[in-house]
Amino acid sequence: MIDPHRLKEWPEFVRHSLARQFVGTAEWSGELAGQTVKVVANNAQLLQCLTRPLAHLQQASEALEGAELEIEIHSQPTSASPGEVHFQRSPDHNYAFQWLPHSQSAWARREKRLIVRASDPARLSLYELGRPFHAMLSLWAQEVGSQIVHAGLVARDNRGVLIGGDSGQGKSTLALACLRAGFKFLGDDLCFLGADSHGYSLYSTTFLKPEARAQWPELGPEALAPRFSWEEKCLTYLHPDQATSLASKVAIAAVLLPGPEGQRVSSLTPMQALRRIAPSTLLTGPLTAGKAGLEQLTGLVQSRPCFHLPWSCDPAETVSGLLDSLK
Repeated sequence: MIDPHRLKEWPEFVRHSLARQFVGTAEWSGELAGQTVKVVANNAQLLQCLTRPLAHLQQASEALEGAELEIEIHSQPTSASPGEVHFQRSPDHNYAFQWLPHSQSAWARREKRLIVRASDPARLSLYELGRPFHAMLSLWAQEVGSQIVHAGLVARDNRGVLIGGDSGQGKSTLALACLRAGFKFLGDDLCFLGADSHGYSLYSTTFLKPEARAQWPELGPEALAPRFSWEEKCLTYLHPDQATSLASKVAIAAVLLPGPEGQRVSSLTPMQALRRIAPSTLLTGPLTAGKAGLEQLTGLVQSRPCFHLPWSCDPAETVSGLLDSLK
């Protein structure tokens, strides 16, 4: 159980922060899901660590007019809660609060502000480093007609393939194999799905078990090893080493669901595809996009061809063949 004092203190800190103008010493700006985002922090090192997975989406602040989302990063000592995660919402659903092992975050819907508090970056878990702001960005995305889907996304010639399915079905393996074959990479496990059925990149990171990480030497020698007992995978940053292979937005041309069954690629009906892609995206407790998210996924699988890809097939060659056949 999380200390009751922590459950009370963090919402109070957030409401106090919302009542005043946050003055930071370092800034980051870019686009997420086609929306302008500004991140301000009072610690440059912490800002760099928490925006590193978003580096491929960074843009000069002069090129962005206004911000649809403001993120504040407060560098302050926080009490640790190793391995524990807690989430709660205010009764009016305007505020959402999350407690992670070594950081806290909050989303203020009316104010369009996301507030994060952390201390020493060296104490953060790999999840906190590799997927910063994940839960709160999921709630924000729903406000702008988008959602974070549990899927990979790759592209060739500006035509994207959304790679769906539960954990362990081969999304990362397929996405990285396509990256190796010259595809553009937008994500291997999480991405934004826009209202226009375009896919948007979120994180330029990948999590792989140590034995699997050794199979991808082209990702570079640097990988962060698990720091805590509950962590099983290494964290690898794809930026800047793979910067030229990263993309931010693509029109989705097809939906691909990898799995162990079969020997050849087969077409899926929209309902078959929806049953495989929706649960791990929508059945996520308080973060679910609900009815709107289901309707968005339904529209996608009804308007795009969907396929099952057996593990026995060559992944990149098969995806290339599918895209060629859809021209």
